[in-house]
Amino acid sequence: MLHCEALASDVAVTPITQVGQSLISLRQTEQPPTIDGRLDDGEWTQAARVELATQVYPAENIAATELTEVWLTYSREYLYVAFHAFERHSESIRARLNRRDDVFKDDFVAVYLDTYNDRQRAYAFFFNPLGIQADGLLTDTASKTNSAQMEQDVDLSWDGILESKGKVGKDGYVVEIAIPFRTLRFQSGADKPWGLHLQRWISHKAERDSWARVSLGVSGLLSQMGEIAGLQDLFQGKTLDLIPTVTGAVSGERQPDGRIKNNYLGDPGLSFALALSPNFSFSGAINPDFSQVESDVPQIEVNQRFPLFFPEKRPFFLEGAEIFQFLVPTSSVKLVDTRQIVDPAWGAKLAGKFGRTSIGYLAAVDKAPGLRVSPGEPGYQQGTTFNILRIKQDIFKDSAVGLLITDRRFAGTSNTVAAIDGLIRFKGVNNLTFAGIFTKTRDQELDAPGGAYVVRYFRDGRRFKVLLDDKHVTTDYRAQVGFTERTGIHSDFVNPEYHFRPERSSWLVDFAPYLEGFYARDHTGVVQDAWFDQGAQVVFKRNISISAFNSIDRAGFAGINLPYAFRNVRFDVQAIKQVSANGYVTFGEWPNFDVANPVVGKYLELSLETTFKPNARLQSGFLFLKSNLRDRTSGQRLFNEDIIRNRTVFQFTRNTYVRSIVEYNTQARSIAVSELFAYTPHPNTALYAGYGDLLYNGFDPIAQVRSPGLFRQRRSFFIKLSYNYRYLLNPRAKRKEERAARNSLIRTGNGLGRADGLAPEIED
Repeated sequence: MLHCEALASDVAVTPITQVGQSLISLRQTEQPPTIDGRLDDGEWTQAARVELATQVYPAENIAATELTEVWLTYSREYLYVAFHAFERHSESIRARLNRRDDVFKDDFVAVYLDTYNDRQRAYAFFFNPLGIQADGLLTDTASKTNSAQMEQDVDLSWDGILESKGKVGKDGYVVEIAIPFRTLRFQSGADKPWGLHLQRWISHKAERDSWARVSLGVSGLLSQMGEIAGLQDLFQGKTLDLIPTVTGAVSGERQPDGRIKNNYLGDPGLSFALALSPNFSFSGAINPDFSQVESDVPQIEVNQRFPLFFPEKRPFFLEGAEIFQFLVPTSSVKLVDTRQIVDPAWGAKLAGKFGRTSIGYLAAVDKAPGLRVSPGEPGYQQGTTFNILRIKQDIFKDSAVGLLITDRRFAGTSNTVAAIDGLIRFKGVNNLTFAGIFTKTRDQELDAPGGAYVVRYFRDGRRFKVLLDDKHVTTDYRAQVGFTERTGIHSDFVNPEYHFRPERSSWLVDFAPYLEGFYARDHTGVVQDAWFDQGAQVVFKRNISISAFNSIDRAGFAGINLPYAFRNVRFDVQAIKQVSANGYVTFGEWPNFDVANPVVGKYLELSLETTFKPNARLQSGFLFLKSNLRDRTSGQRLFNEDIIRNRTVFQFTRNTYVRSIVEYNTQARSIAVSELFAYTPHPNTALYAGYGDLLYNGFDPIAQVRSPGLFRQRRSFFIKLSYNYRYLLNPRAKRKEERAARNSLIRTGNGLGRADGLAPEIED
């Protein structure tokens, strides 16, 4: 662990007047603090001081076991926050030199900012004791947020440019933070407060401490925010981010004659983001960089009845993605899945919020479908156009309704979708979400309208919780800009659970038995799927949890009714500082989804992941996935797929690391290797250099025959450069104000020539 002998001198801080427990009144500082992880004399004298005095997990709203002091102030350009997290056992602090967004197995502190104070969305910032950042967007869409890991509901895809430094000492750790207002979209004015949560996670105790009280008897985290007031005379100018990118690659593919044919790629691109005001932005890209440097999360792909969904990771689509988010949290019907836009020639996006109305529009042209068409056929080398329009209106205190329209057109074919969705929060713990969807498709296979509806009720009580879901998708429903698991289905789902939370226990945090029931039938009324699960989850002290359930199922497949039953046991252990482990085992019966042999066999599915962290810079994770099905009469193996994967990361500095992924798939007999060097000082400013290799062990994929030896099918080398130029477009600003802004940047370590990818402000 990295240590600093002295974190703070005797800092004399005069608290600013606070109104009640849930409101902090700030005033603008005349001398912004230096962001260096030290509480130096005089830096925070004009700041408001509060304590994270309330433990909200594992106990509910009792006194915190450790002292955490927080200071808040602001300048015209920045919001400043400092945490002093005291710890009586400093050797137990978990602090690693991690990559960005990889802090949740450490100790950390958190800042949530609801900049519109609408209880619909909040920026979420997390910092481990060394100041390593994680950031994203929290949207409460009637999901379970009152758990030990509230961060599970945060979409970490969003990245902001900000400054943070942290140091560990004998009495705990200090983290200092500067968040530029130009990184945020917000409302400003003395009469317009922001929502605020300040929290701390103590990893070795699995304890969460908070400034504002968080009750398990109230649904959601956003609805229980405190507020900060007094934010006025904030930066209101226009900013322009220019992000040029260059990607160079050499890729080789083995041909039928055994030769490796090399392809050379030089691909420049330009993206930009123009903040026209604090609450409205326009972004676009010409030949944008949509390459990924992190491979997809491994999933078992054999014997899958429905398509697998992979999350979006490409930066252009992630910016402002929360505006396009559906208010109904369902995974089987997604109206916007930007991974359907495979190889865009260009893209453009407008996003903003005006009062209580959010508006988003995205347009793009995808080259990929036209490249798949043979010469002379309709659509050859033509682009596919995508248009997405989103309007959302806040209603009541923390509810909303929305309109979403998507349109895809290619070579005379079209698919248009229109949907109305809503989220209604009733007082306390009750939530209702709904959506009505209309589709119109015209292509070679279909020329007909379709539709779907989803109604979902969720009660998120302190002890009793229940989820009810009714969904109907017609046979002719198509959403080609989104993701649909299956059509022609009407399903109902119910999930009641009860939580026993002992007030005084040295080992038990929560015991929650539950039931799950699912019933799905097609348009003729024939049952397609049904299951009834009985299970329980147990959460222990020190970050240990175990769950188990028994499932009785029935599947309709290939015109046959297949009854089966299985058991599942799952565990997660984060109790040891240097080692963590999680996994599950599923065993019993399972259908063979093969139309040539639709039977029920003996099934085993296993997942085991162990991560070793011997020091603050190195971590290595081993993942083993297994899926095996045998005929229960003859014992014949119907399929067997094992995935063995190692992912090792060594962090040289907070901005520089190397990563290695090696994965072996027994079903495909493939060996995939991915090596990466990365320098990532800030979002959109990066240098990547990598190597990828795909080999087959004892199998020739071209000849489709087994043969001794290794067969290299594909390999590639690539290098990617991107740089974020940020300009202030403020022609009416006085030179004095420009110098003040520049000095503020230099004070926080964000000046020209530093490793943050920011250029100095210039006059337009």
